[in-house]
Amino acid sequence: MLGVFPLGLLTRRQANLTNIPAMMISTAVCTILPILIWIGTLHLGWSWLIVIGTGITFIISVTSRRIVAFISIDRALRYGFY
Repeated sequence: MLGVFPLGLLTRRQANLTNIPAMMISTAVCTILPILIWIGTLHLGWSWLIVIGTGITFIISVTSRRIVAFISIDRALRYGFY
């Protein structure tokens, strides 16, 4: 959820459909990382999970917004809605 906050501040587009999957993916990654830390395969402080989750959410949301915008413009041009 922290990754969606800078999106609201830095971008002007509304794309809630891309924010929800981005938050779910970052939650899944941040759930797996403590397990890897506990097993000992990853040496990382727990406070970095916040930074990693925020970065994942932000990057996925920004890139998927551009993909969704491109698809919607392509559909609009193809079917004459634009």
